[in-house]
This record gives sequence, structure tokens and C-alpha cells, in this order.
Amino acid sequence: MEEKANGGKAVADGQKEEIPPYVIELFFEKKPDLNKDSLLEALKKYTSNPEIDTFSETEKTVLSAGDSGNPSKRIKINIEQRSFDREGLLEYASSFRQSWNWRTAKETIQNCNMIIRISDEYSAKIPYNLRVDLLRNILRAIVEKIGCSAVHFQMTQQFTKPENYVYSFCDPSPDKLFGFINVRFFKIHDSDDMVMDTLGLNALGLNDVQCSFKRYNPKDISNILYNTAYYLFDSGNIIIDGDTVQGLKRTDKWVCKKETSLVAPKRKVIDIAPGLYK
Repeated sequence: MEEKANGGKAVADGQKEEIPPYVIELFFEKKPDLNKDSLLEALKKYTSNPEIDTFSETEKTVLSAGDSGNPSKRIKINIEQRSFDREGLLEYASSFRQSWNWRTAKETIQNCNMIIRISDEYSAKIPYNLRVDLLRNILRAIVEKIGCSAVHFQMTQQFTKPENYVYSFCDPSPDKLFGFINVRFFKIHDSDDMVMDTLGLNALGLNDVQCSFKRYNPKDISNILYNTAYYLFDSGNIIIDGDTVQGLKRTDKWVCKKETSLVAPKRKVIDIAPGLYK
């Protein structure tokens, strides 16, 4: 797979990156039945103090959830509907390529004619981990109540089946970042070089992770990137230049350094250097 490296807007050293609204899209083969009372009922099941500030079956719905007495623990969500047809498929080309858990997503999406776009009005006061928790549970309530054919995580360039998203909450091993982290794979044209990176942490104000390599198994590199990404989510941006992560063996110590991403979107990432290149 060939991708253009170093695309997107540059980020200067020391400059704080702007954190965008978090966008998730639900795809439908027919117009969903979006009812105010049933939506509020579903939100009450998984969130605290939900309120629907504005409701519309055809235009924008605005809702909020979380601690009503503390703005740093409450999130506001916009829900908008728009039509969709096959002419819009090209917009999702990268997501089709990087949806590793649903390789045939395009076959479903090309039969859809409606999208519900869910986005938050980001507030820097909300801790990133609480933001994800609120978004996850609001999305769960909506998916379970009105159903859909597919869930698209725009910020991580991946589609997932709605039933898989709901299952990610289930024991014995719930995945708190399902959909919110993606590990992408790129084969550099006319070379043996490969690049893998995470996409999703940057949208939360954290550093994504990348690794360029030649002879390693991409599945092994993927596991290292996932583990590092979850560590960063749990601990914050605590990895600094010269720190190490465990490689393929328990004794491997692969060196980390903050770099500009090799693949768009351009952003600051933690670059992990495999032992081969130390």
C-alpha cells in the first residue's frame, strides 16, 4: 500500500496542537427512527444527567451528559443527519483500507443512503479520559436504540460493525478504546520499508506512536504500538526522548523519540526505533 508521507499541516516545535471536535458517523440503509423520548431513555441507561437541549428529526439535535454541576465533567454533543450516496465513497477510501477488523466494510457502506454525524463541542476543561468515556457511552446508547449498518470513527480512519462496538463493553475483557485507537499499516512504494502508526491519541491531545521497519512481522509491531498507545492513554504524555519500550523479546529495549509523523495527518508522534536500527 502506498501512501504519501509528510502530508498535512505542519506543527511547530513547542506549539500546542489544536484539539478538534471528535466526530463519529453512523451509516444507515434507511432513515432511522430518531425519537426524543426514546433517545433520552437510552441515554439515561448509560450516562448521568442526560438532557436533550434541542431536538430535530431532520436537522440538528443537541444533547449533554455528565455532572450537571461541573463543566469539566459534562459534555455537549451535536447530532446531525445528511444524505449519502455512492459518489461519497471516495471520501472514505483511507478508512476502507485501514479497517482491519472489517475488510468488506465498503460492501455495506455502498448500500447506505443516510448518515448521522455525532460530534462533541470540545472543552479543554474535560479530561481526555473522561471525554472518551462519555463519548463511548453516548454512542453506545444511540447505537443500541436506533441501530445502524456501520459505525465510522473519522478520527481513527476505521469502520466497525455496530454489534462489535456494543460487544466491546462486555466482560470478560471490555476494550475502553475500541474504535478510538487504530493501528495503520503502510508499505512504502518501491522499497522494502514499512511504516505503522497509531491514529486516535492525537485527537485527544496525546502523542500517537509510529514505527518504521523492514524485516519484522507487522502483527508483532502492531502489538507493540497498541500496548504503547494504551500506556500513554492511561499515563498521559510521559514518554520523553531516550525512554525505551519493550520490543519483541523481554530483553529488547527500543528507543523512543518525539518526531514529526511520516504519514499524514502531520502531527507530533513518539517514534519507536526497532533494535535493528539502534
